[in-house]
Amino acid sequence: KGILKVIGLLIYQKSNLAYSDVLIKFKSSQISTKKNELFKEAMDSYNIFEIAFYLSSEYDILLRIVDRNMEELRKTIAKFIDKYSSIIERYLVLPVTKSPKAFDVKLENADNLNLLEE
Repeated sequence: KGILKVIGLLIYQKSNLAYSDVLIKFKSSQISTKKNELFKEAMDSYNIFEIAFYLSSEYDILLRIVDRNMEELRKTIAKFIDKYSSIIERYLVLPVTKSPKAFDVKLENADNLNLLEE
C-alpha cells in the first residue's frame, strides 16, 4: 500500500527550460534548525523539483533546480546559496545539457545519443 504513485513528467529539454544539479556540503558544526529551514524552503520552492540526501562525505544533499533560462537559473541558484552560506561549506553546480532517460523513460533521441558530441 502506498508504493505506487502516478506522476506527470515535464521534459525540460523540450520546453527549453534550464536546470542544474546543485550538490551541497554542510559545515559540520552547524545547528540543525538552519538546515531544516533550508530543507523547508527547498520543499516549498517551485524551482526545486528534486531533493536527495547522500551517504557520502563529499556532499550531503542534491537540489535539482529549474528556471526559464540559464541566466535566471544562475540567479536563482546564487540567491539560494547566498541565503544559506553560513551553513554551507562548499557546493557544486552541474548544469544539465541533455537527459536521455528519466524515471525509466527513454527521452527523445536517446537511442542516437553520442556522448562525445559537443
